[in-house]
Amino acid sequence: PSSDRPVPPEGVPLTLPVAGIGVRIAAQFIDIVLTFIAAISLLILLSTLALSSPQSMTAIAVLVFFSIGVPYYILAELAWNGQTLGKRFMKIKVVAHDGGSLSAHSLVLRNLMKEAEIFLPGMLLLTLDMTSLLTSVTALVWIAIVFLVPLRDRYRRRLGDLMAGTHVI
Repeated sequence: PSSDRPVPPEGVPLTLPVAGIGVRIAAQFIDIVLTFIAAISLLILLSTLALSSPQSMTAIAVLVFFSIGVPYYILAELAWNGQTLGKRFMKIKVVAHDGGSLSAHSLVLRNLMKEAEIFLPGMLLLTLDMTSLLTSVTALVWIAIVFLVPLRDRYRRRLGDLMAGTHVI
């Protein structure tokens, strides 16, 4: 019979304290601030070197944020057993559903899904002057649905955690 609690190879279901949404948001905020500082620093450096035109800086900024953010989350969680700096500060971590070690595949999947869940639609909303009303409404509806998923899941897992088979405790 399938259990909705993590079951390690030993067969004894684990009861783990699920991280609350507030502490997860706080950890995410810390990580966003850290990656934002790194990305802005790199963008300032690139703009002072005048390697590109001002018109292309928006596209470069999107690439810089993606190139810093995604590897940060994946590599930090791989190196620190399911924790980023924000998660470490908030004393939470990502664990595999079966109680085993986290795989690189699951960490890549859950963190790339974060881009599709929040950051991509968020970018569409931040560039309202460049997008149509339909695009903005679609992004808002998508974000609303994404925020409802953890509220409906007993372990407060977001889509990325559901797909990757991970929990945040």
